[in-house]
Amino acid sequence: MLRISLNKTELKRQRDALQRFQRYLPLLQLKKQQLQTEIERVRREQARVLAAVQRQREAVNGWVALLAEEVGLETLIALERVEVRWDNIADVPVPVFVRAHPRAEPYDLFVRTGGRIPMIEPMKKVAVLMSAASRDQSLEDLRRLGVVHLHQPPSPPAPLPPAGEGSTPLRLEEQLAILRDALALALAPLGSEIPPDPPFSKGGTEPLSAQSAAEGLALAGELLALRRELLRRQSELAALRRQRDSQTVMGRFDPQDILKLHEAGVFVRLYACSRRDWKTYSQHPGIERIAVQGSTIYLAHVSRDEQDRLPLREVEPPTSSLDELEARIAASEQALAETRDRIEQRVAQAPLLRASQLHFLNARRLARARAALSGDERIACLQGFCPAARLAELNRRAAENGWGLVVAEPDDDDPTPTLLRNSRFTALFQPAMDFLRVLPGYHEFDTNGIFLIFFTLFFAMILGDAGYGLLLFAATWAASRHFPAIPRGAIPLFYLLSAATMVWGAMNGLWFGVPQLAELPGLRGLVVPALNAFAVDNEAAVIRLCLTLGAVHLTLAHLWAAWRHRSLQSLADLGWMLVVWAAYVAAVWVLVGDGRLSVAIMLAVGGLLCVVLFGEQTGDNFARGVGRGLLNLPLNLLTAIGSFSDMVSYLRLFAIGLATKEVAVAFNQLALEVGFDGVVAALGAALLVVLGHSVNLLLGALGVIVHGLRLNLLEFSRHLNVTWSGIPYEPFRLLTASDLNYERH
Repeated sequence: MLRISLNKTELKRQRDALQRFQRYLPLLQLKKQQLQTEIERVRREQARVLAAVQRQREAVNGWVALLAEEVGLETLIALERVEVRWDNIADVPVPVFVRAHPRAEPYDLFVRTGGRIPMIEPMKKVAVLMSAASRDQSLEDLRRLGVVHLHQPPSPPAPLPPAGEGSTPLRLEEQLAILRDALALALAPLGSEIPPDPPFSKGGTEPLSAQSAAEGLALAGELLALRRELLRRQSELAALRRQRDSQTVMGRFDPQDILKLHEAGVFVRLYACSRRDWKTYSQHPGIERIAVQGSTIYLAHVSRDEQDRLPLREVEPPTSSLDELEARIAASEQALAETRDRIEQRVAQAPLLRASQLHFLNARRLARARAALSGDERIACLQGFCPAARLAELNRRAAENGWGLVVAEPDDDDPTPTLLRNSRFTALFQPAMDFLRVLPGYHEFDTNGIFLIFFTLFFAMILGDAGYGLLLFAATWAASRHFPAIPRGAIPLFYLLSAATMVWGAMNGLWFGVPQLAELPGLRGLVVPALNAFAVDNEAAVIRLCLTLGAVHLTLAHLWAAWRHRSLQSLADLGWMLVVWAAYVAAVWVLVGDGRLSVAIMLAVGGLLCVVLFGEQTGDNFARGVGRGLLNLPLNLLTAIGSFSDMVSYLRLFAIGLATKEVAVAFNQLALEVGFDGVVAALGAALLVVLGHSVNLLLGALGVIVHGLRLNLLEFSRHLNVTWSGIPYEPFRLLTASDLNYERH
C-alpha cells in the first residue's frame, strides 16, 4: 500500500518542484506557441503548393491523352539519397528537406524501354518462398497482385499435396468443357450475343461465390441435357414424318384389318412393282392396284392360300395407321416445342454461365499454381518471371506478407515469357500480330515498328489501286460506326493501309483500272511518270524500286543485328549486309540489264570474308574463330545464294500489283463489250463491273495476307534471326470478364 509522507523534507521537495514548474512554465508555453506558429506557416505553404499543383494539373489536362502512356520511368531513375538540414525551432531540432539526389540508371535501347523506343520488357526470374501452412492465402495474395508469370521447374522437388478448391485439375477441365459447350449452345439457337458482363456479387466488385458458380454449372448441365433431348426428339419426329410420307402413298387404312383378315384365312400382301411388271400381273386373280408414285406401282394381292406369293418386291404392312402416325407426329411436335421453350428459358440465364466459366477458369489457374509449388512441410516455393518494372511491387508485397524473394537474371535456356511494350505508333500493327498469333522470343527483337512501315508499303503496292483504297477507307469508316464487335485496335491500321493505297494508286494513275480517271484535273498532277501504270516502258523502274525496297528492308535487319551484338560478330552482320547488296546488284543486272556483275562478285566476296573472319568469334581465340568460320563456309555459301532468292522474292510486289491492274482493266473491257446501249445491257455491264472489281479486291486482299506478311515474317525475320518462339506473358492473376474471350482453353 502506498504511504504518503507528511514530513518537512518531503514538503520542501514538493515546494521546490512547484517553483521550478512555475518558473519554466511560461518558457514552455512560449515554445508551444512558436511550434504552433511554425506548423500553421507550414500548413499555409502546403496549401499554396497544393494549389499550384492543381493549377499545373488543370493546365496539362488537355495533354492527358498524349501523356497517359506508361513509359516505365521507375526503371530509368533511382533515388540515391535525400539531403536534409537541421533547424532549431524553440530549442527543438527539426529536419528540413533540402533536395533529392536521383541516380540515372544505364540506358540500353535493346534492354530498357522508355516509352518512345518500343522493346521487349525486361524480365527477372523470381522465386517466392512462403510458409507451407499459409500457402493458400499467399497464393491468393500473389494472384491479386498479378505480376508473376508462373513457371514449373524442369526437375522440381516432390510437389506439395493439393488442398482446397481447384485441387483436381481434371475435374476442373471437365467442368469448363461443360460450360464451354453450354455457352456455344446458348449462342446457337437464338443467334444473339450474350451480354458481355456476367453478374457479380457485392456491387459488381467480387466474383461469384462458389455456390452461384455451382448453380451456373448445374444450369449448363441442364442445358446440355435439353439439347440432347431436343436432338432425340428431332430424330424421332423426322422418322415419324418419313414413315407417314411412305405410308401415305398406299392410302388410309388400318393395319389391324390386315391382321384380322389373316386370322380369318384371307391373306393380304402388299407389293411394289414397275409398270412393265404391272402389265404382266394386272390380270392375276386377287390383284388390286392401290397407288402410283412415279414409275412405281403399289398393289395388293388377296388370296386364301398362304403360300401364294408373287415374284415382286414385297412391302411390309405398316404397324400403325395414318391417323395414329399423325397423332404421334402432333404429340412429338408439341414435345419438341416445349423442349425449345425450356432451352430458351435457360439461354436467358447465359450471363450466369459466363460468370461460372470465369469462376472455374480462376479455379483452374489456382490449381495450376498449387501444382507448380514445390517444397516440404514447412516451406513452399513458387518460381516464375516478373517484369523488371514491377519488381518493386512484388518486393513490397513480399515484405508485407513475410515472403522470401530470390531475384536473378533469366538464363538463355529459361522459358522466359515475352511482354511487348508498344508505343502508340507500333501498337497500330499489334492487331495483325495478334491475328497471326506470332510473338518474338524474349532474347529476340520487337519488330512491330519496322513491320508497320514496310507492311504499309507492301499493302499499297500489292493492292495498287487508289479506287480500291478509297473503297477500303469507306468500308473501314462504316465498320467502325455500325459494327461495334470489330476490334477497335484494328480500325486505325485499316485507315492507314487504305490511305497508303490511295497515295500509291494516285502516284500510279490507277483509279479502278480506268486510265481516263487519272487524266482528270486534280488527279493528273499526282501521277509520277516513272510509276505510271499505263506507261509503256515503266516496268524496269518499278522492278528496280521493288528490289531497292527489299535491299533496304534486309539491310535494316542486319544493321539491327549488328547493333545488338556490338562485338566482333557485328562485323559479320555487316558482311551479310554486303552479301545482300551483292544480291541486289546481281538481281538488277539479271532483271533490268543494268549494273555490273563484277561489283556483285566483289561485294559478295568481301561480305563472305567478313563472315568467315568474324562470324564465329566468341571471345576465346581469334584464330580458332577463323577456323570455325572456314568450316562453316560451305553452309554460308548456301545462305548467300539464299540471299539472292530472298532479294528476287520482293519482285512479288511488282507481279501481284501488275496482276491486280490487269484484272481490273480486263473486267472494264468486258463491261464495255457488253455495252450500255439498253437497260438490260447497262445492268449487265454494271453487274459485271461490280462483281469483277469485288473479286479483284478480294484477290488483292488475299495477296496482301500471303505475300505482304511473308516478306516480313520470313525474309526479314530470317535475316534478323527471329524465330517467333516467344512465350506470351500470362501472369498469375484473377481473371475478369474482359479476359473471357482471350483465355486459352
